[in-house]
Amino acid sequence: MAIKVILIIIGIIIIVIGVFYNKQYHEKHFASDSSFGINGGDGFIVFIIETIVITVLSILPWYIFKFILFLIGISLIVIGFKFV
Repeated sequence: MAIKVILIIIGIIIIVIGVFYNKQYHEKHFASDSSFGINGGDGFIVFIIETIVITVLSILPWYIFKFILFLIGISLIVIGFKFV
């Protein structure tokens, strides 16, 4: 039951982030420099994942990333209701 509630809450939070995610935020933080926030102090696997995510953020247009946020949020809510 607790996992179900946690998944639903995380899904709602991601959807809210998707609602407020806009073009200005994307251009200010991701589109200008793909090396933003990359450091090697966390470990090799985290570095690779972080590099991939930031590179994808810098390549994708803001509206596609906003759509991805909605899909992740809705998926977490559906998983919380249906499968847990």
